[in-house]
Amino acid sequence: VRDYGDEGVIEFIFSELIRLLKGTGKHQWQQAELELGGQDIGIIGMGTLGAMLAEKAQSFGMNVYYHSRSRKPEIEAGGVNYLDLDELLRKVSIISTHLPRNTVLLADKLSLFGNNKILVNTSLEPTFDVKEFDQWIRHPGNYAIFDRVAMGTCYDQLKNYDRVIYTDKVVGWTEQAKHRLSEKVLSNITSFLDK
Repeated sequence: VRDYGDEGVIEFIFSELIRLLKGTGKHQWQQAELELGGQDIGIIGMGTLGAMLAEKAQSFGMNVYYHSRSRKPEIEAGGVNYLDLDELLRKVSIISTHLPRNTVLLADKLSLFGNNKILVNTSLEPTFDVKEFDQWIRHPGNYAIFDRVAMGTCYDQLKNYDRVIYTDKVVGWTEQAKHRLSEKVLSNITSFLDK
């Protein structure tokens, strides 16, 4: 069963981005307080969660770009621009990765992403090389936002960085998500028995 906890993940991403841009939490990304509107966000992986993030980001007035294994004409028709991975990393200030488990697409790419940037990962496990991340996160203007599953087996290492914003909670496992999961399971069973 898929796509039952995405709403909670989207809420987490925006709640932490807003806190970081406005400085209402432990950190403030830039010297001035900022709004989401006008910020360039890149989404890597345009499945269900990526598409939901793109829609919500546009509603905040963000400039949305994406990279995916395949082009998504329906997403592009809505005003989201496709870029190849290297161009995306150079263009945007915020990257959010939504990739299958154990997909390390950003190996040797964080230096290309550059500094004074924000990396969001809610994929299952890190989408980057942890040794490279160690060097990248040391730059004072770089921040990362993770939920518990995104840190995976690297949890003990990643949680110790000052500018890693994380939660021990699995942000997609809300009461509503449990309800959606139950409904989908029952629907799948019913469909199977009706065959």
